[in-house]
Amino acid sequence: TRIARAVEGVRGYLSRSLGVMVAAWCGAAVLALMLVAVAVAGGGGWSAGSPGPLLIVALIAAIVPAGVWAWRRLGRHWCAEHRVTRAMDGIAGLDEGAVLGGLELSRFAPPGTSPGLRDLALEQVGSRLRGDWKALAGPLGDRVGRRVRRGVTAFLAALPVALLVLALAPVRTVSAWGGLLSPLAVLVEPVLPPVTVEPGTIEVARGAVLEITAHAPLRDSVTLRWDVTGQVARGETIVLAEGAGRSTLPPVHAETRYWIEAPDGAASDVHVLTPVDPLFVNEFTIEITHPPHTGIPPGEYQNEVPDLAIPAGTHLRLRGRGSRAIGAGTLLDEEGRTALNLEVRGADFEGGWVPSRSGTYTWRFSDAAGGEAAASPGPLVIEVVPDLPPQVGIVYPGVDTIMPVDLRQPLVIHAGDDYGIERVEIVVRRISSFGEAGEPIVHRVELGGSAGAIVRPVLDVSTWTLTPGDTIRYLARAVDNNPEPRVRESVEYALWIGGATELERAAEEELSRVAEGVEELAEEARRAEEEARDLQARSEAEGNRDRSEDQARFEDREEIAGALERQKETMAAVDSLQRELAELREALRDAGLADPELQERIGEMEELLDQAAPEEGAAELDALAEQLSEMDPDELAAALERMAEDQERLRQRLEDSLEQFRDAAIEQDFRATGQEAEELAEEQEILAKAMLEGGEEALRAEQQEALEARAEELQQQLE
Repeated sequence: TRIARAVEGVRGYLSRSLGVMVAAWCGAAVLALMLVAVAVAGGGGWSAGSPGPLLIVALIAAIVPAGVWAWRRLGRHWCAEHRVTRAMDGIAGLDEGAVLGGLELSRFAPPGTSPGLRDLALEQVGSRLRGDWKALAGPLGDRVGRRVRRGVTAFLAALPVALLVLALAPVRTVSAWGGLLSPLAVLVEPVLPPVTVEPGTIEVARGAVLEITAHAPLRDSVTLRWDVTGQVARGETIVLAEGAGRSTLPPVHAETRYWIEAPDGAASDVHVLTPVDPLFVNEFTIEITHPPHTGIPPGEYQNEVPDLAIPAGTHLRLRGRGSRAIGAGTLLDEEGRTALNLEVRGADFEGGWVPSRSGTYTWRFSDAAGGEAAASPGPLVIEVVPDLPPQVGIVYPGVDTIMPVDLRQPLVIHAGDDYGIERVEIVVRRISSFGEAGEPIVHRVELGGSAGAIVRPVLDVSTWTLTPGDTIRYLARAVDNNPEPRVRESVEYALWIGGATELERAAEEELSRVAEGVEELAEEARRAEEEARDLQARSEAEGNRDRSEDQARFEDREEIAGALERQKETMAAVDSLQRELAELREALRDAGLADPELQERIGEMEELLDQAAPEEGAAELDALAEQLSEMDPDELAAALERMAEDQERLRQRLEDSLEQFRDAAIEQDFRATGQEAEELAEEQEILAKAMLEGGEEALRAEQQEALEARAEELQQQLE
């Protein structure tokens, strides 16, 4: 039973494979005949009475029984029992004829055969027949498989060709294959197609000469007939070429009926031409809506439109009306191309449009019959103003420079746009002394759409981990308020993180600046003292003449209040200088420049400024300002006296400390110059060693001369 099942399974597998092969070749043959039908039918389809569709359908119908016959014949050949068993012998590793012998032995046992030996022999053969039918078929299955693949390949090659023909010539292909669906109908003699005439029933301008187009396929000529109200009907012969011909009717002044007649008796529908007055379009409105980000209010024009200069993205709403029904309306550009198709409803027209380029646009209107309007609006002259990118620049410092000691660099950024700046971004990145670039960090300053702004941010990197030799590179980026934002970047600048020499020099410059500030404040205190003395003298003089004993004059009090405010500003400026010195001291310490002498000197100067403008002094000024309105003349005079004395003390303290500030700046200058001299000496020593080692003597000699000149200059500064 096992041997028989294996043999029948292999034969079934081979039979199915042969069926697939035959079906594939039949499908390829059918597709080939369908392609032949497309080629034979021609561009106009099957001609009437052609036997081609019937012959091709007969061939397609014959393919089915032919395929069945071929399948059965191939099955008898390839699925023969002796072929199959011989292939299975080889796959199972049995002697030739073992499977066939076992199969015959299982069917009939000769007389005298031992049942046990028979079963043992069958078991030995059957146990070797394992695996699927394809594997047991062996080389026989491979040969059949190759034939199946060739058949499937032929079908798969024919299928895309048929689809390609259908895609390239769909009308011709569908017409040809449609004839295959009804081959007997193609054999029948054709019925002539109906005749038609254009343009049909329409309205025409009064007095217009209308061109008539007659369509009468398979005819050589037709007769055009027309009938004007109140006149005798007339006719005219039109010669046709490829089933079509043209003629003209006389000027239409009254309602006219027309139609065509063919020699075979066919006739078209009767159409009516109705004369109407000329079309006039001179009533229209243009509504202008500017893009929201421009902030420009909407506008409207009626009938008369000046030359328009509009921002890009502006929407125009065009509305109007004609003297009668409008057939079509368009706007044409300077090259005659359609810029806008207007929506027409009877005599009204409407359309929305966003002009994309500048130019002169011409109106064109026609009525239902296609006649041009007798009057149309004047051309629209439009200039589309593009949204320019924003402008941005770093005004201060505006150059590559050294980072301040406190690692806070004030910036002044100017930004502007034709419609508005949404925000300004400061892009900062660190370049290490080894050339490694860090990730950029973006700081945003929102401007809310202002057209121009001056931004004064402070670039603060005091929390960063920086070392001498690092570089901070930064730029400003402006983003405008356009829905599709435009971006412009400024020039990128660098801030160098200096070493000990640069820090010493920066400290010297800061001390010099503070000294200048103390000098300016001392001068301001002197002017405030003179002002207080003048107010005191004037108050006493007026009080002796006509001042009321209960209340001082309002003008005097206003001047005194102003003097108090200026005195408070001076003390606030002193306090600001004190804070700057404290920040300088902290910055130098954080930067590693912990010179005890310099730190102590800066601390002494902080104390001097604290003594010059103590906190209680500001409190006294506030109390005096609050009591000013309640003071009598004597109390007011006493207050002016105290103000003058306070200003005198402030001036004296500032003048006393000014010299110490100048000395501190000079000492720090001396330290910075000394540090530069030490570094220069080290460079000279290194260069001297390099010169002793030889090579590039001329270049090193020039460097040595430059170093010696710099050393001499530093020596002069030290002296």
